[in-house]
Amino acid sequence: MISDERLREAAQQAEKAFLASLPEPKDSKAAFSPAFERKMKKLIKRIDHPIVYWIQKSVACLVLILLLGGGSVLALSTEARAAFVGWVREVYESWFVYHYTGEDAITTENTIYYPGWLPDGYELIAAPEPGPHTISIYENQAKDTIIFNCFKNSESMAIQIGKENAFVEKVQIDDAFADLYVDSKSGETNHLIWEDPENKVIFWLVSTLDSDYMVKIAESIELMD
Repeated sequence: MISDERLREAAQQAEKAFLASLPEPKDSKAAFSPAFERKMKKLIKRIDHPIVYWIQKSVACLVLILLLGGGSVLALSTEARAAFVGWVREVYESWFVYHYTGEDAITTENTIYYPGWLPDGYELIAAPEPGPHTISIYENQAKDTIIFNCFKNSESMAIQIGKENAFVEKVQIDDAFADLYVDSKSGETNHLIWEDPENKVIFWLVSTLDSDYMVKIAESIELMD
């Protein structure tokens, strides 16, 4: 019968022989499939811009929640109904949810809005494309990010803001009122949401900037020619 010690020695010798048969790393050139390359690009993009990934994931989750029904709704903000004509804010257990009420009437699907003013140092790194939801991303050298979203009047669109650590206040954007969600933890992401009732679109600005800067960006929003 072979002892445990002899078995360990044989295993070690086999390991050494196997490793010796492998080529040097510098001589190895791996060829990856197109599907693998696409997955890696998505992963790298997710790591580089976690806020963008979070937004996309939040919107997708909220569409599912709204389709499943409002069984978990705790309260409905009548103030928000008055402030957001067509767009309604509902309060869930852990989320503030904005969605469009009424028939889909996307009359401005091919239009694009953009900020006319940004703090110094921010540059456009992801341009918006026409559609029911447009998104533009700006970044500075310190990798601070500003994300500007525009949702057209469609029942399939929804916005989700987590209630945890969020301090909510009303601010004025020109002649309209907006909801400002300030994270109680310094340096975390803040959200500003307001509506253009004339065009029935809702804007969502995401950034770590102070509220004064976010309001100034919101007041500069223009329609691209």
